[in-house]
Amino acid sequence: MFYQDIRAEWFGRENELINLYALGRLAKCVRPNTILGKLTQLGIEVAVRQLLPDKKHKGRRSTVRKDLVIWPRGGMNLWKANVPYYEPLAVMEWKVNHFLNRAVHAKNRREHQDDIQWLRETSLRSGMSHFIGYAVLIENTRKPKELHATSGRYH
Repeated sequence: MFYQDIRAEWFGRENELINLYALGRLAKCVRPNTILGKLTQLGIEVAVRQLLPDKKHKGRRSTVRKDLVIWPRGGMNLWKANVPYYEPLAVMEWKVNHFLNRAVHAKNRREHQDDIQWLRETSLRSGMSHFIGYAVLIENTRKPKELHATSGRYH
């Protein structure tokens, strides 16, 4: 399991953990003729369609970058020509509290809850019945390290 990869002497920030998971674990699950048939279905820090602006999030644009995205086909991304078009199979949002960002640990915990809400709202959009969201919070400074994960389809 991924927790085994990080539990002992491993240290890193959010981007290192995402890469460790994507390349060290998820890439090993790629199998031809399965839902994850090609490595090029994975995207790190790529754009997806953003939720519509609301009272709390008035400045939302049409797209937003997400930490780790799985697309339905290899080589796919959000765009068809120059228009946001395709939807992902899954989005993983990560928050990592590590030794270099102690000042924002509480903020990351709050944003982890915001990630869960964003994933929930995204899964409820029309045409997203296939979508699954994952929100991951890693407390990398605690002993033992803590990994909190929420996943689901919220239909």
